[in-house]
Amino acid sequence: AAVIASRRPLPTRMKVRISRADAVRAAITAACTIPLSVPLAARADLNQGALGATCVGFGCNDYRGQDFNGMPGPGGEDYVSENTLQVVRPAERGSMPYSEFLQALKDKRVLGVDFIAPNGDEAYALVKDSGGTKSCSAINPDAPVVDGVCRLRMGEGWPVEVSNSWSSPSWVVRILDNEQVPHALVIDLKKKPQRAVYPKAGGVAKL
Repeated sequence: AAVIASRRPLPTRMKVRISRADAVRAAITAACTIPLSVPLAARADLNQGALGATCVGFGCNDYRGQDFNGMPGPGGEDYVSENTLQVVRPAERGSMPYSEFLQALKDKRVLGVDFIAPNGDEAYALVKDSGGTKSCSAINPDAPVVDGVCRLRMGEGWPVEVSNSWSSPSWVVRILDNEQVPHALVIDLKKKPQRAVYPKAGGVAKL
């Protein structure tokens, strides 16, 4: 089919609309092409904490619960969501902080990640012992190293699933896909399902 070009100028409003659309597309393209190799300090300047480290490079909507900065550190207090009363337990001792995990990704030390069902709040990464700022023993002295690789549980700052906030392990999946790092959802069929206990008014929901 022939395409007939019109010499009539576009209306002014249409010109403005097109330029705005182009500007939005250009902004999204620029955001999505920010590589993981950008220093973490620079990324944090754009958006502080775990939210910034996770969202920058992929674009973030106006999420609620931005005060939540990921899983609390070992020995810290439980995080209780203000609206849903969901409780997030502190990380286990010897676990790998989220910031260290991102650094290991940058250093090409992460070989794969296992997300434990149902939602990936519990996750483990296979990490090369050498080639980075911290060895496996520096993070967890009890972690066995086999053929130069250890398995570390994810800890402080990990974006666990919180229904009323930005936080979700799905952000990590997007990062791993972008970096072409294998990952899997692991279902433990021997583990007995836990039933949520719904509290009375003013209580806190726990599993």
